[in-house]
Amino acid sequence: IMDSEVITFEAPARKLLKLGGLIFPLGLIWLPRELITRSVFYLFAGLFVFDLLRFYFPNINTGYLKLRAFAKEKELKRFSGYTLFLFSVFMISWLFETHIAVASLTFFIIGDIFAPLGKRVFLPIKFIGEKTIGGAMIVFTGAVLVGVFLNSLSPLFLSAKFVLTGAAAMALLDQLSFSVDDNILVPIGTAVILALLF
Repeated sequence: IMDSEVITFEAPARKLLKLGGLIFPLGLIWLPRELITRSVFYLFAGLFVFDLLRFYFPNINTGYLKLRAFAKEKELKRFSGYTLFLFSVFMISWLFETHIAVASLTFFIIGDIFAPLGKRVFLPIKFIGEKTIGGAMIVFTGAVLVGVFLNSLSPLFLSAKFVLTGAAAMALLDQLSFSVDDNILVPIGTAVILALLF
């Protein structure tokens, strides 16, 4: 099986789980921050321990990797994308102001779900490494639409400048995420940039 076929097969389940991650940034808007931060920490800690067990016990790792709808081959000797994502959610929800945490996490989740369309459907022209111009445009556009949605339908005020800056940072960092996992670099990097500028 070629890599693209594996990615296509794996994507729906993984993407649905990532979409479910919206509960954390949206929860930050209406629920106590401590509740969200603590819940994310416990989930992260559980997955972190599970990853360590996978690395120590090959049978557990083999069983995990057989769940092809949820696991990726590159996670054989690496922390899972779920663990890295929850680490980012924890750090961002703990360290950054609510509007920055909500924006950077929702921008990332939506962008990460739809960015692969740029590789297969919309402008699949390579830009940096395996990343494409279409992917960058989809990440940028998705972040802008999410920003408009959050500004219109939530108590958060996100200025046009804030949304456009966050969308541009997200698209750029996604292009540069070939050496650092995108679950870490993109959301945390965007949150840092927004915190420095706003």
